Amino acid sequence: MRNGRHKAIDPSFLVQLPNKLRNCLKVSVPKVSLCNLNVKVNVGLPPAAVYDTMTDPDYKEFSKTSRKVLLDEGPRQVVEVEQSAVWKFLWWSGTISVHVLVNQNRRSDVGAPVGICYGRVASNLPPPSTVVNLLKSNGINDVRIFDADPETLLSFSGTGISLMVGVPNESLPSLANGNADTSVQWLQSNIFAHIPATQVKYIAVGNEVFLKDPFFTPYVVPALLNLYHALEILNLGNSIKLSSPQAASVLSSSYPPSSGMFDPYLESVIVPLLQFLYDSRSPFMVNAYPYISYVNNLKHVELDYALFKSRNPMQDGALEYRNLLDASVDALVYAMERERFSGIKVVVTETGWPTAGGEAASVENALAYNKEVVRRVVNDVGTPKRPGEEMEAYLFSVYDENGKNGEDYEKHFGIFGLDGNKVYDLSFS
Repeated sequence: MRNGRHKAIDPSFLVQLPNKLRNCLKVSVPKVSLCNLNVKVNVGLPPAAVYDTMTDPDYKEFSKTSRKVLLDEGPRQVVEVEQSAVWKFLWWSGTISVHVLVNQNRRSDVGAPVGICYGRVASNLPPPSTVVNLLKSNGINDVRIFDADPETLLSFSGTGISLMVGVPNESLPSLANGNADTSVQWLQSNIFAHIPATQVKYIAVGNEVFLKDPFFTPYVVPALLNLYHALEILNLGNSIKLSSPQAASVLSSSYPPSSGMFDPYLESVIVPLLQFLYDSRSPFMVNAYPYISYVNNLKHVELDYALFKSRNPMQDGALEYRNLLDASVDALVYAMERERFSGIKVVVTETGWPTAGGEAASVENALAYNKEVVRRVVNDVGTPKRPGEEMEAYLFSVYDENGKNGEDYEKHFGIFGLDGNKVYDLSFS
């Protein structure tokens, strides 16, 4: 008992929760093993904010302003279940009502969301308002944008779409050299002046800085820290997560996955980044492109392995790998563990397959790759090292981008044409 408010309850009681929940809820039942959780009964009244519309037959009325619950009979008890995600169950005289508090480790029957990257390095693109309508009509509710463009943010405002908002690399020095107060001003003027904070899920601080823009490397973690303290000041530290997307090639070793190791030259910046992610319970963001690994290693990487079609698994100890994306993600997990950081979630912030411009770049292969990414994400397939775990992924990209530099295939990742029609018939659910 803690401060007279908590008492123990037999965890075996929770084994029956899923069936009861299905009978009285309109929300999905969490896919967790309820019989092994740390359970407490809290007889105190939680904040009104945790309540949502209840469907419990004993529930009569709830007023957020008065913070009162009227019941037919029986005491109200709140069962707190704590395991990564935070679940709050309301136990009403033998019947169950629930509200799920969503955080970075949320679990549900619908699986993780599949997002899309909205890049704008192109000419003659439709206006952002048209793009928003296109995404909503295709059931896309998670979008990554690469800067805090006011017109783009305003177009998404009020739509219910969750955003990953990018901080451009060139903005890092001013954020790093300032303090929490200047970061508050930056957030308010650049982001929250144009879109509600409730629609911002992630802030991506820089993009592939360590390898592609090393001049800004020293500014990444200081900028993250200032922005983190700014979010805390704004009471948004738990709802908006910060990270810095990196290329998968920050690893010096990735084959087999268990040999995963960060480039030693990046040690001085990788470790502080991992420490920040661990302390703030934020994800490691990685841009993972099996296509690029394939075209750069044609003699060693089979096309079927990159396209999720391999029939010959690669054995790594007790684990079997049948595709390159799983191997890439798990190599990153092993690399983090090698630095003594375990349990950090991975979000794939970019992945996709081009339709033209390079070896094996085709509409057929792009559909095959992205279709399998969607299937695996929405079904929480996980990876061999983390089976059954949620892994968010953002497909690249909404449109082809003819202003991209580099290899020709870089311009041909678009899933939609400028007319709004799909380049190939991909479902996002």
